[in-house]
Amino acid sequence: MPMVATEAMQCGTVLVVFDSFAAASSIITHNEDGILLPPFNLSRYERN
Repeated sequence: MPMVATEAMQCGTVLVVFDSFAAASSIITHNEDGILLPPFNLSRYERN
């Protein structure tokens, strides 16, 4: 699990993460405490 994600959440940062690793959906609940994007979909990233 990437520590940077949990550390950023502790500081109140809203995460925008590509769902390209197994722990992403364990750390973030989509549209609740962050945004999960389809892996490597840059057009969706640009819109968020």
